[in-house]
Amino acid sequence: MESGKKEFLGLLCNLYMTALLAAIPLFTGDGYWRLGEAKYTLFYNVSLLCLGGWLVIGMPGRVKALFPIRAGRRLSGVDRAVVLYSVCVVLSAALSSYGRLAWTGYEGWHMGAVSQLMFAGIYFFVSRQYDGAAWPLYLGEAALFGATVLGLLHRLGVDPARLMEGWDRTDWEYSHMLSTLGNINWLCGYYSVALTFAVVHYLREERPWLLAASYGVSACAFVLLGIQGSQGGLLVAAVCVAVCFLFEKKRKNVWRRMSLLLSGAFLGMSLMGVLMELQGEKAAVVADGNIYATAGWYVWVIGAVVCLFGFLAAGRMEEDAKGQKQNRNRGRIIFIGGCAAAGILLACVLFSHGVDDSFGSGRGFLWRIALENFEQAGVKDRLLGAGPDCYGEAVFNRLGADTDVWKGEHWEGAVFVNAHCEFLNQLCNVGILGTACYLAVFLAGLWRYRDSSLGVLAISMYGMHSLVSFQQVMNTPLLFLVLGMCEAGKRQNLDGAAGGNLWLRSSQAYGFVESGRGEGKE
Repeated sequence: MESGKKEFLGLLCNLYMTALLAAIPLFTGDGYWRLGEAKYTLFYNVSLLCLGGWLVIGMPGRVKALFPIRAGRRLSGVDRAVVLYSVCVVLSAALSSYGRLAWTGYEGWHMGAVSQLMFAGIYFFVSRQYDGAAWPLYLGEAALFGATVLGLLHRLGVDPARLMEGWDRTDWEYSHMLSTLGNINWLCGYYSVALTFAVVHYLREERPWLLAASYGVSACAFVLLGIQGSQGGLLVAAVCVAVCFLFEKKRKNVWRRMSLLLSGAFLGMSLMGVLMELQGEKAAVVADGNIYATAGWYVWVIGAVVCLFGFLAAGRMEEDAKGQKQNRNRGRIIFIGGCAAAGILLACVLFSHGVDDSFGSGRGFLWRIALENFEQAGVKDRLLGAGPDCYGEAVFNRLGADTDVWKGEHWEGAVFVNAHCEFLNQLCNVGILGTACYLAVFLAGLWRYRDSSLGVLAISMYGMHSLVSFQQVMNTPLLFLVLGMCEAGKRQNLDGAAGGNLWLRSSQAYGFVESGRGEGKE
């Protein structure tokens, strides 16, 4: 009986993961009209069914499963951080002056307390019931590829899914809405987590057909991130490359595979540049984010050739173990030095020009009024915030008509419901305590899953992108899903079960758990 219940809950978990990874990203409802609302409705209903089923079916042992007392089964640091964050969310919503809004969140976004608690539910459900199956992850990669191809076609003015029907080339939506993901900022948020599965799989896979498939998905995704029009996409791609080079440095072939991936991505960029020129006015280009305006297609060809030489050079280095070590260290020094130089240059630019209201496509203004809102808040709102997803109401109500918040040149008649910086947004919504607990989830995850490729990459990419973006239904649930997978792998590993065939195959392919027992070497 108990075995049957465990198998059913494991299947339910896999189906739920499939819904988060594949169904929600591809679901469009009635097209771009109320797309956010449609995706959230699907997320809410599926989460209510699966999480509710998990709690009801496993209720007799649920408290014991979550709060065990025997050695090796105590709450982890990530468990505690998620629990504390959930407590802060509930307190913030219960004490909020905005009532129902604090629980449901803004229409189209719905990042209120209900969603935040569902994120916590995703983590605990997956961490306790995930059985190591790889097929939900394969389906997630397939969905990522489908969304990517559709996005590339949209940039060429080709719309096989008829999502652009009713929109004219002069409309904002024509250039700023892509694929089944909608707004380009939402798209970048989705890729900040979803891309990790494809890239890690590519770096670790040895079976030729799966290696080729993961390579194609990853290369196409990098191309779309390069041309979608938001600087957030370039940030996601840059962090992905940097973390892969640094984190996977001890694994054989990582330099070759990353060089080959970048070469393919650069060739794809050049090809898309030529095709977009041929399409002329049909091509959907974001004017202020047109990467081809500063770097023509031939620049990407040069980049592809350089990376191809890097691929060949890395192959030569692997023939000599001593030389490999020496040259790899030299490469690391050059890479780290380049990153340091870029950081210093960026700091100098920011220091000389400052972060004014126009910084980051108007994000400087949003960040400034977020801080002004926090400074004017009372003790309760500073500690626990105005309530989850109540940023817009708090700002408009606290900063009066005589303040900059009402300047038309910044708002353009729109109501911004978040600060376009997740941590500043959390500071306004759930206060110092909630933000500290939310940060603790990231920090505890980086520490506990420091040996996990998938965990480190997802937390790094999501965390960096969240500095200029926001929570939404296609990125934050996936982050908590990854954390749950890593925690499940960690628990299985501690129990000595990670050597099982299912766990071994999936962990080797996606790197969400590392084990000295049976860990394959490339």
